[in-house]
Amino acid sequence: MTGPQVTWWAWVVVFVVSALDLAIQGHDLSALRFVLGLLTVNGLVFACTIWPRVIASQDDMIVHNPFRTFVIPWLAVRQVMVADSVQVRCARRSPRKDKTVYSWALSSPRRANARTEMRARQWERTGRGRNRPPGWDRMPESAKEIAKMGPADLIARELASIARLVKAEAVGATVAAPGTAADSQAQITGMDGAVGTAGSDGALVPVVSGYWAWQPIVAILVPAAAFTLAMLIK
Repeated sequence: MTGPQVTWWAWVVVFVVSALDLAIQGHDLSALRFVLGLLTVNGLVFACTIWPRVIASQDDMIVHNPFRTFVIPWLAVRQVMVADSVQVRCARRSPRKDKTVYSWALSSPRRANARTEMRARQWERTGRGRNRPPGWDRMPESAKEIAKMGPADLIARELASIARLVKAEAVGATVAAPGTAADSQAQITGMDGAVGTAGSDGALVPVVSGYWAWQPIVAILVPAAAFTLAMLIK
């Protein structure tokens, strides 16, 4: 998203200017404390802006949140939803309940959603509006629907589409394999973003793994610990 990138690079400018000013003028313990404080804030801004992202590969999607990372195999995706952010509902093996993974990077604020809906209504009602796509009147309805969607909705749609394709291919391969037709049950839904889970008993559902995102955690804790020690020095 554009917002986090703008925030990060604006902060980088502030950080560099402040660091250069301290390098020229400050050579005491107070300057050291200020630098360590800046580095701590830098780690926090990094964890909340540039680090969060969603990576879609052939086998899975990786959701990087500020302090947690989730690896979600496509076959474990039940549904891709959009609320305040893009959310992925993942199937887990019985008796565990489904898990919902929230994407920090693909945020979808309600105010931004309201502006997108208002812009779409203006295009439909008056044929005019800011950033109206050229050739709107000649566009097919499917293209108009895509043009009216916000960035998070478009990405969620694409993720759901990939999950459906991977699941359909897996079901086809299972049916083609001799003696495995009984295990080929799957629920593939329509274009609403919902994606079924492979296997009615969860036996075919891959494991969704989550672990701590050590890079941003270290980027915050190391300068924070050094800052704490510097504050204790008299």
